[in-house]
Amino acid sequence: INMTLARRLTFVQYLKNNPNVTNIPVRAPVFVMGLPRTGTTFLHRLLSLDPQVRSPLTWELLNPVPKVNGQSGSTEDLAAHEKDRNNRYKYVHKIIETRRSMGDDSLAHIHEVAADLPEECLLCLTDHLPCLPMLLYNDYLEVETFLTVDAVPAYATYRKYLQLLSYQTNDFANGNNGVKEPKRWMLKCPIHMFYPKQLAKVFPDAKLIWNHRHPVSAVPSLCSLLKAFHQMYYEPDSRDDSKLGQKIKSVSERLLFQTPQDVKESGLDCANIVYNDLIKDPKKVVK
Repeated sequence: INMTLARRLTFVQYLKNNPNVTNIPVRAPVFVMGLPRTGTTFLHRLLSLDPQVRSPLTWELLNPVPKVNGQSGSTEDLAAHEKDRNNRYKYVHKIIETRRSMGDDSLAHIHEVAADLPEECLLCLTDHLPCLPMLLYNDYLEVETFLTVDAVPAYATYRKYLQLLSYQTNDFANGNNGVKEPKRWMLKCPIHMFYPKQLAKVFPDAKLIWNHRHPVSAVPSLCSLLKAFHQMYYEPDSRDDSKLGQKIKSVSERLLFQTPQDVKESGLDCANIVYNDLIKDPKKVVK
């Protein structure tokens, strides 16, 4: 929570000092989504290998605000930004490794975490949405309350974070008409299934990729994930596994029925991927 609040405050101040950050284009970003535990991380990290796209890394999402001002235009500015980025990476890497050395590795077999790996949008959507890992258990149990929070400001702020990450590097690719533009963002988070219409208001040219896996496999796996999160932060006596399971089943069913209609109403293009096909021949599916 402290890191989220500190990031938010420094982010707001940085935009005040460098207002041209918000002029950076965010061209047709791709959002991978699907029920949790449907292979979205696997697909996202495969797609992130394309040199024409860019995915935010864990350390960038947790510590995105430079300690230096100005865009990385000149050689001197670029060197300053690279040094600053390396320092911020080391800071996040140290936190992750310190927690791991203290025994905080309960998620290692469920979701691989490292400072330099592509990570999901959730880490920056927390500026507005109550979706920190420590809150996910209650988010599912109180899903109606969770969904009363307007997600549009969360996506609007996330867009600015993406602009900031492009602003501090010279990571460009050929855009329309051969003009150099910031690389296209390859993004991912299961939470996008709740919000296709809100996402479209902020990213009207976004592309969606929906990864499908049979709920008989995905839902129990999500139960295990949320149980692991709960064990990290709370006493086991405060967890009701039966109630959690019923809620996850209910929310998953609701999403599978509602999201197709929301995607249609959003007007966004959506490609559909089947988990079994992805695992059988990932190269073919990605192509």
